[in-house]
Amino acid sequence: MDEKDLIRQVVYCGPNLPKYGITQYQVYLGGYPVNLKEAIAVCPEIEKLIVGIDELEKTRRNIKIKGTIEQLRYERICGRMGINYAFTW
Repeated sequence: MDEKDLIRQVVYCGPNLPKYGITQYQVYLGGYPVNLKEAIAVCPEIEKLIVGIDELEKTRRNIKIKGTIEQLRYERICGRMGINYAFTW
């Protein structure tokens, strides 16, 4: 995260991570809280699905399209975090 991210709203588009108290589409402003940093330390792929508000709709759409980078990242997060991953194509 760089300095411009401290003043920009971002949203997490990955799966719910109840162990860390993180929910899908949770919005952050002013940096990442401790629980999110801890989750990223375990699974760096999480940070790849934290996008600017302006990228939210595109990212949401692509998560549901098999083979897109967003969908593959979502799937990897689920695998790494032990989350049941089940989209129907």
